[in-house]
Amino acid sequence: MGRPMGLEASYPKARKLIFAVIYNMATVAAIAMTPLYLISHHGLSSLQAGFVFATMVGIGSCLQPVIGHASDRLGRKLLLIVVLGAAGVSGIGAAYFQAFVPFVGSLIVSVALLTAIRPVVLAAAVEVSGERESTTLGIAFTMMDGIGAFGALIAGMAGNRDLSQAFMMVALLAILACVIAIKLPFQRVGVHPP
Repeated sequence: MGRPMGLEASYPKARKLIFAVIYNMATVAAIAMTPLYLISHHGLSSLQAGFVFATMVGIGSCLQPVIGHASDRLGRKLLLIVVLGAAGVSGIGAAYFQAFVPFVGSLIVSVALLTAIRPVVLAAAVEVSGERESTTLGIAFTMMDGIGAFGALIAGMAGNRDLSQAFMMVALLAILACVIAIKLPFQRVGVHPP
């Protein structure tokens, strides 16, 4: 006997919300651990750590309209897979590199990409909504930010002995979100003029 129609139809919706939470766990983990690592491992002042933090989030924020436009033209799935995959690989670099410049370069790329892809993640959440976009976004933000906050806890546990391992956790969460995105159905985005 098959599954009830309503339950089967809700699986892609639940998977998209799980995807969004895992994505946000990676983002929260990265932003929570970055200042600690910069200050404790590289000896930066709080002002210098704040500058690095502002740089990575600022670059990601400036990229949001570009990534959003690319998503509208190329489709959400492709952008999510490429950007989250690249963020994961860059996170591995941040965990691996001990020298300041390669570490910060990898970290800036990883966090900037995680920040830049946020509008695409939110657009995917709206696909779940039907006609209740505000309600869906409210629930999505509650789940992404509420449950996603555990990303900081998980990264803190991973980095308890060696704080660089917190960035490996960021990478693993980003790659997990990428793998989930591969499996998710997304609405086909219409072709828009350049």
